[in-house]
Amino acid sequence: MNPSEATFRPVEIDLDDLEDVSRLPGPKPWGKRFVKALRAGATLPPVVIVATSWADKKYGLLDGLNRTQAHWALGRPTVRAYELLGYRRPW
Repeated sequence: MNPSEATFRPVEIDLDDLEDVSRLPGPKPWGKRFVKALRAGATLPPVVIVATSWADKKYGLLDGLNRTQAHWALGRPTVRAYELLGYRRPW
């Protein structure tokens, strides 16, 4: 995919539909500020996702690991995202 032709759409997804990135290292020290910000009522920038071909998960995370982990840490069921359209991750 040519980056200049990338198309995104804003969505809100269930965290259960996102492949499990909780096993990755984190949150980093700078990631804890996202938990504090969410607790204080802030709205974080959307994460970036792409459709996957996994049977049990619909999306893969391209950007926003610490923001996603902050939502998981606080038990939030959803996260705002930009979905990359026209590309499906083969794994």
